[in-house]
Order: sequence, then structure tokens, then C-alpha cells
Amino acid sequence: TTQTAAVINTAYGITFNTTDVSWGVTIGSPASRLYVDRPGYYRIDAFVRFNKTGGAGGTATVWLRKNGTDLAGTGVTVYVTTTNPVTSQLMPYVLQLAAGDYVEVLWAATDTAIQAFPVAAAAPYPAIPSARVRITNITG
Repeated sequence: TTQTAAVINTAYGITFNTTDVSWGVTIGSPASRLYVDRPGYYRIDAFVRFNKTGGAGGTATVWLRKNGTDLAGTGVTVYVTTTNPVTSQLMPYVLQLAAGDYVEVLWAATDTAIQAFPVAAAAPYPAIPSARVRITNITG
């Protein structure tokens, strides 16, 4: 779904509404929280697709949060214009998580015209989500 920022420079959790494959990771409440059900080391890969609906260019910043605490060194900032939609990709990040811990992908924008947006399916490609996250238990 399209995700918007009501207020500039304010943190918003990217929400998720579906899973492709899930083994030990569930979408919580709110739908920005992604819970794990077993302890281990997890690799987190996140992608957010941004566009801008009007006005001059601006920036969107994306980062990770664990159990309500922002994680230093996980963020990336991208420049977005009305003519240049951009996909923000966080560098793969490894976290140690306990059973019941959750992670979130957060974002903030310098302009309320910036949004995380999906692309509808159109021949020859399928629908593209506004955001996607992969959480992989790398401890087996």
C-alpha cells in the first residue's frame, strides 16, 4: 500500500500486510513490528520504494529499530524528485535477537509529498510493493 508522512522529519514505521514465506517471523500489531519466535542471529534486508507527488526534491531516510530502540549505523538517505522515483535499500544488517524480539523499518521525509508507493501490475511485470523486508535466521 501507499505509505505517507503526515509530518516532516517524523519517524514512521513501514507497515507490512502480507508475507511470501514465513518461518518463525510474524507481522505484529502495529503492522510495522516483525517478531521472531526463536533466538539467534538474523540478517535483515529492507527495501522501500519512494516517489514524490509534487514540488521540489526532498530526502527520505530509512533505518532499523529493535524493540523500540533506533539502531545506529543502519540508516540510508535518498534524494527523491517528482520525475525520479527511487528505491532505498538498507545494507544487509545482522542482529542478535531473542525469542519475542521485534524489528521495524522506520522512515522519515523532509516533505509530506514524499511517499512509499507500490506499482500496480501491468504487462509484462507483476505488482511491485511499496516496501519489502527479508529476515533470515542465519544460525540455523
